[in-house]
Amino acid sequence: MADLAQRIDALRQAIGEVATRSQSEDVSSDVSQLERLARELLSEAKNTAYESQAQSLFAEVARINAPTSQTHATLRGLLRRARIRIEIAGDDDDIDEAIDILSEAIALNPTDEEVIGLLQQAASKNSQAAQRVSDMFKQHGVQAGVDQPSATPAEAPPVTVTPAPAIRQTDEVPPVRKPDSDVIPPRFPSNQPATGFRQTDEVPSAGNGGEADFLMSELTQSYYAGDYHQTIEIANRLLTLQPNNATAKDYRDKSEDNLIRGVVPDHRIPFDARVSFNRANSLVRAGNYDEAERLYREARDLAERGGILSWKDAEQALLDIQDLALARELLNEGDRLMASDSWMDAIRKYEGALRVVPNDPQADERLETARRVQQDADQIVVQLNTIGGTLREQATQLQNVLSIITRARQLLPNSQRLGG
Repeated sequence: MADLAQRIDALRQAIGEVATRSQSEDVSSDVSQLERLARELLSEAKNTAYESQAQSLFAEVARINAPTSQTHATLRGLLRRARIRIEIAGDDDDIDEAIDILSEAIALNPTDEEVIGLLQQAASKNSQAAQRVSDMFKQHGVQAGVDQPSATPAEAPPVTVTPAPAIRQTDEVPPVRKPDSDVIPPRFPSNQPATGFRQTDEVPSAGNGGEADFLMSELTQSYYAGDYHQTIEIANRLLTLQPNNATAKDYRDKSEDNLIRGVVPDHRIPFDARVSFNRANSLVRAGNYDEAERLYREARDLAERGGILSWKDAEQALLDIQDLALARELLNEGDRLMASDSWMDAIRKYEGALRVVPNDPQADERLETARRVQQDADQIVVQLNTIGGTLREQATQLQNVLSIITRARQLLPNSQRLGG
């Protein structure tokens, strides 16, 4: 028991420190660790004098783990876009674009270590980037060095990008897969609470049957009303009467999970917020990402004004829409490079689009075309540089070169480089 009390005190102190840091930095990894410790303590403290304290600490972790402020959500999106730009880094334009994105990020939080690290990484690419980053650090009072780029700057380390689900093809841009109805957000996790309780309740004894029946009714109502804190409290009261009540344990466990996940039942979302959210879903399927993003933000703001401070579906929708918009942007840049016969640079753009939205059929098709054209061009150069033998043999080799050019032109009929 003494050990349990010490661990609870230590966890309380750690939660306080992380809660303070969460106001100015990303503490997601620390929160995951706190969540694991809180779960362990809550499990060990059940049916002990420390259970209420452990439950209170668990709720504190849940509040920290709730979706962050609008500023933090915006910062996460900017960092993701900048990472991908630096990673593909086909040319100096990509680095300039990354620095432009990070200039918005550092304005939001000039102390964010990830923002500073990405800016230093961008600065190592060329002298112009180094100067821009140095000026930016001075402007925002950042005490960080900027390494001057070497003659052959090292490539940026690979960045892990969480893959989005595969998407289906439309005429212009890759939309998210079509959901069953407008009410369910595309590609986004359901915000319905977990269900599926076991029907193995202990039969109430004559002495506590009336109170137990009342508490069971209250337990069900509070759970489906989305009041998970009250559900846990009622479940604990019920378990003091019936320690082996399986349904009460299930409701309590699932309520704890819903608190950690930030689940908000649909019926608690204000009507006007749901309308904006569903309209945004429709615009995503139509490929109008800019307007969809505006409506997702509107839906989130309306929910906040209605008292819902933690709506993960809206936050996830905003992150997903930024991925789709970035993939479309990279596809369009790749198309422009293909039109100017810059095939290797186009390949990098298409590969970047597939990093954001894996298995997109449009990106796959365009990447395959670019690679085939580049392979044909490389083969043509090799054969032209190795022509030899008799005149007849040279003529035959030239005819082979012309055949390859004809094949490549079928893929790019307007290519100037291929003689279109």
